[in-house]
Amino acid sequence: MASTPQRDAHPSTEGPHSGTGDLADAYDVCAFDDLKLNGALSFTFRRQDKSRHGIGVFWDGEEVYAIDNLCPHGDAFLHAGDIIKRRVICPLHRAVFDLRSGECLTRFTNDVETHTAEVRDDRVWVHLPGEIPFVKDAPR
Repeated sequence: MASTPQRDAHPSTEGPHSGTGDLADAYDVCAFDDLKLNGALSFTFRRQDKSRHGIGVFWDGEEVYAIDNLCPHGDAFLHAGDIIKRRVICPLHRAVFDLRSGECLTRFTNDVETHTAEVRDDRVWVHLPGEIPFVKDAPR
């Protein structure tokens, strides 16, 4: 799968769109059609300690998933890997991750963290408690 560009996420500013997360922790990351077209997209958030946190959002043809985007073994972006039925294959060393649990099924490296993702009103939402979208400064 080809690499896709980083995209901006937007915090919820309207009424609740989900029964699974706090309104302040839900981010509208993309149109569902964009995710279906690409299979996976990457987004960058900022943790409370100000460090960046990359999230990969995936569509396997049946469900939407969100996991940490960086493979713990080789610093490869998982959203650039092959997606096969609830799994993503790391593009660098072919480690296989379960998109539901984050478990590295090949035991090649550590597991990755999963995040709640869902579709509401044809938009994909990811729940990331305590994080905010990372916005790049405009070029000078």
